[in-house]
Amino acid sequence: MKIEVLISTMNEGLKNINLVNYWDYLIIHQVTDNKNVEYQLFYESVLASTNVRYIQMDAVGLSISRNKALENSVGDFLWIMDDDVIIHDDAFKRICELIEKNCNYDVFVLNHSDDVNIKKTNKKYREHNMFSSASISSIDILMNRKLVESGIRFDRRFGLGTTLPSGEEYIFITDALKKNFCVLQTDLVVSYHPPFSSGLDFFSSENKIAAKVEMFKRIFGFKGRLLAIAFFIKKFPKYAFSGSFNRVFKVVLKRALFRYP
Repeated sequence: MKIEVLISTMNEGLKNINLVNYWDYLIIHQVTDNKNVEYQLFYESVLASTNVRYIQMDAVGLSISRNKALENSVGDFLWIMDDDVIIHDDAFKRICELIEKNCNYDVFVLNHSDDVNIKKTNKKYREHNMFSSASISSIDILMNRKLVESGIRFDRRFGLGTTLPSGEEYIFITDALKKNFCVLQTDLVVSYHPPFSSGLDFFSSENKIAAKVEMFKRIFGFKGRLLAIAFFIKKFPKYAFSGSFNRVFKVVLKRALFRYP
């Protein structure tokens, strides 16, 4: 069984990557600062190995990078990864045991933490559905390559580097669910990621608000318009006194009620 780690990085982010010998890696490197030769030399002198492959590209957009990785992957199982994540030393053994014990599942939702000492969460093993999968982070997605062979890809209209800078993970997982792939939530913490709270900021710009609305529409069709409105009503306390209320009201009204598709 070959598990391949698919790392997306951009420009100087290449120099953040930490590799471990017993993993297979594919690094997709988006270069927009004209330092292609410098980065190629860095890869060859620091990162190159028989278990590492490296592809440069000039197109921008995180989903485009993820798709490039999926389309060039060779592993039996594929783990989506960012350049600032550190994988735990015992992760390979634990993940192999997880797959062997749960061979009927197609996607495993792992966990990351900003505390290197945490090995498990209080999350219970359960199958994800169209609603619970909204909480999944891309760096926790471990998938059977059957998903790639079925044609599932990240929607390139969504994600960092686009005008709809979030929602691509949720769309990806729900596309898998729609094709009857089984998604299992696990309690394993297998990587470290520095603290960040970008997921809590869904209202500070029109693009971030629009991404939420368009995400619901993309996943649920017409019903998604109603779900988007319900989402922003539920989250009202988060943005009510942030100075963003008028912005949220305008964008949600425009995209959920009046914009087609």
